[in-house]
Amino acid sequence: MWRRAVAAVHPDRGVGDEALFIWLNSVREMMLAGCVALGVRRADPASYQPPPPSGATDRINVTPGVPFESITRRARIKASEVETPYSTLLRLTLGAVDRATPNGRPLLGATYKQLSYAAHLLRIDDAERSRWYEVAKEVGLTSDHASEIISKLKGS
Repeated sequence: MWRRAVAAVHPDRGVGDEALFIWLNSVREMMLAGCVALGVRRADPASYQPPPPSGATDRINVTPGVPFESITRRARIKASEVETPYSTLLRLTLGAVDRATPNGRPLLGATYKQLSYAAHLLRIDDAERSRWYEVAKEVGLTSDHASEIISKLKGS
């Protein structure tokens, strides 16, 4: 049911509503975390286990053991090799901070939802979006890189 609701309001549909899309995903995340809008918590919040990553199709694959800084350098080099708007997006990775490794977590690849949102913010059409996914896969962008791109595009 969530997928249908999210699909119905997705900004890429043309008839979607970006604010409603963001709100709906926030509600879903709160519910998955064991909270509801009324502030009611599950009986034992410590027993909550987040759902496992759903599969390789939801994220870019990141080669295990590759340092975050190497991926950032690869993105900067690739930015000089690809055309606009992809070069613009890759240049925004400068200043990205690795939040996973210092906390003992492995690097996670960027989600396609993050990449799609970044493309939406830069007003990249569907045809160019497929190429953006390919470029991101070639670089091996992480979730932290995608977050940095989105943050800079939003101006925060």
